[in-house]
Amino acid sequence: MTTNATTASTSNSTTAASTTAAATTSSGTSESTVGVMYPKDFENACQQTVAIMTPVFLITLMPVHAVVMYAAFIKISNMLNPAHIQAQARHKQRLRRIFAA
Repeated sequence: MTTNATTASTSNSTTAASTTAAATTSSGTSESTVGVMYPKDFENACQQTVAIMTPVFLITLMPVHAVVMYAAFIKISNMLNPAHIQAQARHKQRLRRIFAA
């Protein structure tokens, strides 16, 4: 018994494999219509875009980074400043006296 694409039965003979293989290659041309993009091709295609966008993002994020770092240093400075800690304690004590009276 032979195997082809329309039947579901299989055979153990060697002619079944050769018949199936012959049915899959029906055209004489072997050119592919889909272009294959290898990793090196992808790197070459994206090289200019990466080279342009890296400085753009760097220039854009530098001021944001500077503001965030400034705010963080000011916050840490105020949290660890002994004079500021004492002023907060006096303020809390004053509010307790005002609301208690």
